[in-house]
Amino acid sequence: MRETVFDRLGLREVTMVCHDRGGLLGLRLLAEHPDRFRRVVATNTVLHTGDQGDMGPFYVQWLQDSQRVRPFSAGQVVATGTVTDLDPAVVAAYDAPFPEEEYVQGARRFPLLIPITPEDEAAPANRKAWEVLEGLRTPFLCDFSDRDFVLGRAHTAFRERVPGAQGQPHTTITGGGHFVQEDQGPRLAAVVDDFIRTDTR
Repeated sequence: MRETVFDRLGLREVTMVCHDRGGLLGLRLLAEHPDRFRRVVATNTVLHTGDQGDMGPFYVQWLQDSQRVRPFSAGQVVATGTVTDLDPAVVAAYDAPFPEEEYVQGARRFPLLIPITPEDEAAPANRKAWEVLEGLRTPFLCDFSDRDFVLGRAHTAFRERVPGAQGQPHTTITGGGHFVQEDQGPRLAAVVDDFIRTDTR
């Protein structure tokens, strides 16, 4: 990601909008290259370090399902995490990149990358990222949804620990599940647009 975004595209003054596993990837990139980012919007995401204790029955079940379910349907995963009914064409679009089992190995691997103990592979790098985030003054907005049964109140860690989150107009989007971009896409886009327009830094 770093090579594509910075070395090839040469992007600067980036507005990051990171959701779910996008936070696991994007927030690490932010911590490694904070000078490239102008602002951050985090929505229904976390940056676990393996120190958080029990992650609850949903995550245990998701870990098992992500490795065992045949066939693996990305569209059904998204549909399960919404509170509205997805159009079948939308479900099919999520499934399109994964026509056969051999194509879903990356999707199956992602759940295993979230540290659930301090000794897990990604835990040290995530802890290092948090050290940077806890000193980061880049404007940082939390835009989580009210019906995310996956992460619940995970936004509190960012709001309490990231200096750039202080005083920001954090938003709770009503009527949104975990995949808030599907349930309340226009509302999410409006919040991001307002944040960009009102950033006078």
